Amino acid sequence: MIAFAVSGGLSAFGGVLLAGYASKAAQSMGDAYLLPSIAAVVLGGTSILGGRVFVADVMNGSIVQNDIRFAVLDLFDDEHI
Repeated sequence: MIAFAVSGGLSAFGGVLLAGYASKAAQSMGDAYLLPSIAAVVLGGTSILGGRVFVADVMNGSIVQNDIRFAVLDLFDDEHI
């Protein structure tokens, strides 16, 4: 129960920071972050259907996701063409 309360509080704090950074608030502001966050969890090896979650694995999935993203961006960079 405490984990849900902490998660909700940190999510609210992140939403306030995002709204302050963008100088506006809209219901769909966080939509761009939804799929990458789920992809990082899945790349880390966590089952979508439930089970044990290891924070280190989720962090590793996030690192792998960023490496893939930067590799693709570097691949299609105009300087190399």
